[in-house]
Amino acid sequence: MSDAPYTLDYDTLCGFCERQGLTFFTNEELQQLAIPSPERPGWAVRIVPRPDRGMVTLAYPLPGRIPGDRLDDLVVAANLLNARTFLGAWVVNHEAAEMYFRQTVLTQGVAYTDASVRELVQLVVGTAEMMIERLDAVLKGEAPEVVLEEPNA
Repeated sequence: MSDAPYTLDYDTLCGFCERQGLTFFTNEELQQLAIPSPERPGWAVRIVPRPDRGMVTLAYPLPGRIPGDRLDDLVVAANLLNARTFLGAWVVNHEAAEMYFRQTVLTQGVAYTDASVRELVQLVVGTAEMMIERLDAVLKGEAPEVVLEEPNA
């Protein structure tokens, strides 16, 4: 584990994954990473450094394409969730027919440690995981408002 502060970029994120013993995939050409979920086959956190903007985006997409007849309801669900989500955003990309939760953080002038990067990844995954069952219900035909219901205890 590295307690020494560092700037987030492609190389330091790869180093973080290696130090944590995480399985991860890279796209050298695009300088992007993906960390697959060990509990959910097909799910992965995508990490997209944007050095030209001084930012890094972490996204946790729902796997697969959204059927065309469910896109509008998922847009409504995303809007409802965004009204109650104060850190990060729910996004429906119509062109790609996908939905994901994303969090973008600054990298210029900000130092990170392995502990803070781990918390950032956990925040993105945890926020998305809390809504997966409700979003799946919307995908299966439930009204978008189901995302606002309290989870069963």
